[in-house]
This record gives sequence, structure tokens and C-alpha cells, in this order.
Amino acid sequence: MFDDIAGGGRFSDIYLTPGSSGSGYLPLDPVKRPLTETEQITLNDIIVEFNSFHCLNQAISDFLDNADVSLKFDIDPDIPHDGNAAYNAETKTVSFLNEDEITFNNLWEEMFHAYQDAYYPGGTSQYNDEGSLNIEFEAKVFKDLLKLGCCFAFHADNNDPLYQKIVGDYNIEFLTAIRTTKNINQDEYAKYIEYFGIYNTQYDHANYSDALESPDALINLLEQNFNSSCKFN
Repeated sequence: MFDDIAGGGRFSDIYLTPGSSGSGYLPLDPVKRPLTETEQITLNDIIVEFNSFHCLNQAISDFLDNADVSLKFDIDPDIPHDGNAAYNAETKTVSFLNEDEITFNNLWEEMFHAYQDAYYPGGTSQYNDEGSLNIEFEAKVFKDLLKLGCCFAFHADNNDPLYQKIVGDYNIEFLTAIRTTKNINQDEYAKYIEYFGIYNTQYDHANYSDALESPDALINLLEQNFNSSCKFN
């Protein structure tokens, strides 16, 4: 059902509530459930937006398609770590906290996590404990490279001068260098992933792994897809 919808990626196992026709049915108690038809229509529109937003997003969908990955989507009120959306590498499922969280920004990050899972040998479920910090930071850097303004990796609501300098350097120097050279300075990357772990308390659960010291999934995405028709604006 819904094979190859929205111009890229295989989404053949998108769940719909049985017998739904519009808003579908919501259980009295919040439980994990399939998408209703209305939510599927919303998701389909967001997938179109995702693929058209930037050529690297389309490249992610194409990579998943070529790897024969079929993603599932559902609603899960029990997403861990106070998140609004999550990707489960074992079930290949993108879950949204509720229907209001079926958004471009949430799908954007979870699609990159699906790409990481397909790219790294053995998948990313092996890094659910040790390595999750690497997985999360790499996804944030990807989004920040395409974002106007700053940042997903760091937030501007901390007025500490040192923190503000870190954010400014990350945005102006680190991201700009990648956009200009299409290469990632490994020493700078290591510095900012350490800051990411220190200052982002929502990732206290995450651990660093030397096995993912290099952001190879992001490097591959840049190396394989940048050309005269695919570039940073």
C-alpha cells in the first residue's frame, strides 16, 4: 500500500486505522496506533515537502528506495526521552507523539535517522546505548547545514557568554566551512559533538562511541550527491 509515494523512498507499509474514513478513531486511552486516513494525507504532503526542500533530502529518499527500505509510520504517545518523534531501527518505524507532531521538522530528522540506519553496517540499533550521542548529533548537523539561522544542535536561549561563543563559532565557522568546502573537519566535529553532549540536557541518556567518531553517513551524502545541480544555496 502506498508504494513509492511522494516522489521518493518506499513507504509501502504505512498503517491506516481499519475502517477509517477521515479522522478515523482515537482510543480513549493513549496507546500506540496506526495512522488514520487524514493523518496519512498530512504525512504524504509533508513527504512531498521533504523531498522538494533540498536535493540532499531527495537523495536520502532515493538511498532508502535503492536499499529497499520500507518505512512504517504510527502514533506513539509513549515516545521515550520527551521527544516529539522517533525512529525505531529494529522495526523501521517512524513514530509521532500525536497527530499534531506529524510535521516537516520531525519527519526531517527521522528520515535522516532512517538513512543512518540503512547506511551504517549492521544498522543503528546497535548504538541505542553507546553511540546514540553520535547518531543524534550527526542528524542535527545535517539539518543545520540546510537551515537558515541557527541551530538544531544548539539553542540560543542560554545567555552564558561562553555558550553564545560556541554557538556563534559553530554556526559561522564550522557550518560555513562545510557548506563552502563540502568537507568536514574531523577535529572541529569532535569538538562540537563534545559541546553538544555537555549542553543538551535532553540527551543525557546518550553515550558517545569511538566507532562513530567520523560522521560517515553525512560525509557519504555530501560526497555522492553534490554536483552542479545539487549544492548549498
